[in-house]
Amino acid sequence: LEIGPFCTPVLVGDNVEYFDVLTQQELVERIGKEMLFHWSLPNHGVPYIHHVEKTGNLSKINKKYDIVLSGNCIEHQLNLIDHLNQVYDLLNDGGLYIVICPDKRYCFDHFLPETNLADVIEDFYLNRKRHSLRAFIEHKFLTCHNYPERHWNNDHGKPGNESLTKDDIENYFYNESMYEDVHNYKFTPLNFEEIITSLKKMNYIELDIIKSFPTLENTYDFKVILKRA
Repeated sequence: LEIGPFCTPVLVGDNVEYFDVLTQQELVERIGKEMLFHWSLPNHGVPYIHHVEKTGNLSKINKKYDIVLSGNCIEHQLNLIDHLNQVYDLLNDGGLYIVICPDKRYCFDHFLPETNLADVIEDFYLNRKRHSLRAFIEHKFLTCHNYPERHWNNDHGKPGNESLTKDDIENYFYNESMYEDVHNYKFTPLNFEEIITSLKKMNYIELDIIKSFPTLENTYDFKVILKRA
């Protein structure tokens, strides 16, 4: 199972299924509406989405898998602990969860503080339904460019990628039906591993990290493999 493949799925083949909050057609329409990168392929390369759940709730899937993969999705989760436990329930014994995640040092999150263990545990008990006002403001006002090669060369630019007004902030705060998809979590390989290890020790999750791959030079993704024992 691949979570959130958009138009660049990592896993392909007859034994692969896809999960997203949008249908294939909705994803294709989003590409056109937002003028996003796409391939010159049928449906711009967006695969058929076998499992669609608007809130991202993986527990709606009544199947088991040997491998679950998510690429640049885990940082968007509203409740990391709940997400990891839902993935655990989807895996067969010995199954793997492969995570591809942006390293906040080399993407537009560069100037934002790292997520810490308290952030993750608080989200679990608050059971968020949308991103916090803080995450909304950080993304709109305090992010920077998203070119990893420049970040690796210590050219981070300046925060303030988008303009934001008091009206924008109050509209988001008071309009509970408004949803902005931003990064809720800002990880580095080290702090991600520390958080996962702590959550396991504290009995919040049951997944173990078995392998971690650092961020390669001039890229912004690191990889982690977790296992259901």
